[in-house]
Amino acid sequence: ALTRSTVVGTRELRIAPMADMFNHGSAETEVGITYDGEGNCVVTTSRDVPAGCPLRISLGDGTDPSPLFAKYGFLDESSPATYCKLLHLKKE
Repeated sequence: ALTRSTVVGTRELRIAPMADMFNHGSAETEVGITYDGEGNCVVTTSRDVPAGCPLRISLGDGTDPSPLFAKYGFLDESSPATYCKLLHLKKE
């Protein structure tokens, strides 16, 4: 469930159906995800998005590829190199 969850605050992980289906964007993003006081997932766009265009959120910093690769299994096209460290994710 790590790749399908979002972090709320500093530690809490939440899974919101459909909110985990957005694409990753490093240079441009169209979508922001927040949670209201009752814990409801609120998705908003930062600009008008034409029909058929992708909706992207940032899953991490493409200039530091190790966390992206460790959590999601891919490297961003903006990554400065193909090298990344092997990270051991903590079990919770």
